Amino acid sequence: MRLELEILIASVGSAGAIALMSTGLIMVYRASGILNFAHGAQATLATYFYLWLWNEKDVPLLLSIVFGVGLAVLVGASFQFFVLARLRQASMLIRVVATLGLMITIQGAIVPLFGLSFGRTPHLGGGGTFMLPFGDPSFQISKARAYVFLISVAATAILWAVYKFTRFGLLTSAAAENEEAVTLAGWSVQRLQLLNWMVGSGIAGFSGILLSTLVPVSVSLYTTMLVTAIAAAVVGRLTNFWPTYVAAVLVACAQPLIAAHEGGLKDSIGLVNVSQALPFLVIIVVVIRQGSAVPIRDLAAEVRLPRVSLPNRPVLWIGFVGVGAMVIGVVAIL
Repeated sequence: MRLELEILIASVGSAGAIALMSTGLIMVYRASGILNFAHGAQATLATYFYLWLWNEKDVPLLLSIVFGVGLAVLVGASFQFFVLARLRQASMLIRVVATLGLMITIQGAIVPLFGLSFGRTPHLGGGGTFMLPFGDPSFQISKARAYVFLISVAATAILWAVYKFTRFGLLTSAAAENEEAVTLAGWSVQRLQLLNWMVGSGIAGFSGILLSTLVPVSVSLYTTMLVTAIAAAVVGRLTNFWPTYVAAVLVACAQPLIAAHEGGLKDSIGLVNVSQALPFLVIIVVVIRQGSAVPIRDLAAEVRLPRVSLPNRPVLWIGFVGVGAMVIGVVAIL
């Protein structure tokens, strides 16, 4: 039991960073109705740029973080303004595919621009550990993991308050329900979407930078972790901050715990890679339970017409006439 608790405590920091990433995913969806599959790639780009500045150009740590987040914001704003705004009348599928194109472009550009890896990674929380008030002997958590988790909680609380109590947040929620009504009220839906893409992309970059102090960075790492963020966002129906945050923390903490017992699961029930499949299982369960895990946006062009069922009586008459014609034809031949 102690080993399991130690694994959970050690996972808290990275779980908080992934949860923060999922809140950025929500912000983009609330504004534009698009599930941004490039969210993890944006986090990777910001992290690599921040590490490149700190390692290769000797830029101060805080300034490197600012520039890394700023690059993510710039990429998100450019993509929304030059691509998605031009695809406003396109189907939702085409716009989602556009985010996949952005993901592939970013991942393909990272290694040529910054290299494959870096020799050192700064510890944002410093060294040392905190003693927790339980356990015998007492459990410990590194300061870096504790700080990352607390920062993620504080950032999520700020975002929740902004979207709940400010005019910007209320307009974003209104645009999510009915874009035409917001436009008729004199507000620019395009500007709202642009601002939300900027903030959401900045959150992606910041969460990636936080996570880089806890785990080894690779080109595909954050895109892989995006699956966990999407699963949590589905639990929160891509609109609610705190259910999404809690779900992300629970799933991200459960994955290493399950991974520690993969051997036992394989021997007892024959299952392998359960920890990697957990986010997909969460998505399946939520979709089956709720019927529709993703709220449908108010886009008249994409609303499907109801199914039309044919009355049974004409079908029966057609059958009788067909059988009668066959009988008459056979009699005539004989």
